[in-house]
Amino acid sequence: MSPIRRLTRYLRAYEASGGDIRALVPSAGRGGGGHPRVGAELEEVIQEVLGECRAAPAQRTARDVYFLVVERVRVRNQGRAAAEQMALPGLSTIERRVRAAGARGVLRRRPGPGERRAAEGVRPGPRATRPLERVELDHTVLDLIVVDEEDRLPIGRPTVTLALDVCSGLPAGMHVGFEAAGYGAAMRCLLHAILPKEDARGRATGQRTGGRCTGCRRRWWWTGRRTWWGATWTMRADSWGSRWSRRR
Repeated sequence: MSPIRRLTRYLRAYEASGGDIRALVPSAGRGGGGHPRVGAELEEVIQEVLGECRAAPAQRTARDVYFLVVERVRVRNQGRAAAEQMALPGLSTIERRVRAAGARGVLRRRPGPGERRAAEGVRPGPRATRPLERVELDHTVLDLIVVDEEDRLPIGRPTVTLALDVCSGLPAGMHVGFEAAGYGAAMRCLLHAILPKEDARGRATGQRTGGRCTGCRRRWWWTGRRTWWGATWTMRADSWGSRWSRRR
């Protein structure tokens, strides 16, 4: 096209638009003119899907939301004549709707247990009113490697099982071993917590005194580890006249 013909076409488009300079842009007039081109019924379907996504958080993308809208449109088009069926929206349309509705709320995933606990904050647990009323048990692996005294070969990282009296803050019993955290380590820790410990303090300080944390407790508390789960623990606590509860 010659420059004269192109200039003539621009002049005619400018005059036909009533002096609107946007008429000189080749893509002008192809958009929606500031008005949404999505029908009211289709817009209702899109907003309905976005609302359901906000109400049920899950790991999803804008493409997943698009497929949900397509499926919802397909269900509504069933039984309709071809001229009355809703047209499918484009992926870019759904992406714009997701950004407008807030991508963080629509595309966010369901928070995990750790994230929920962090959001809830620390809640105070039940208060112990007397010593030995409540004893809590837990395992931990020490950050050290024990080696053999003779050949200096590594043996492994020991696991400490500790029973702590909540009221006094004193350790009621403990067990250190190289076996994995489990039923055996927990039972040895409970045995040490129940039996007298006359010489335990003497080995540490040189003073022979009687151990105060001795005897069976009214209630034993356990954390969410699978080590403490099962009917065996409940039957064992019943035979002692104690209760076995889960710490929340």
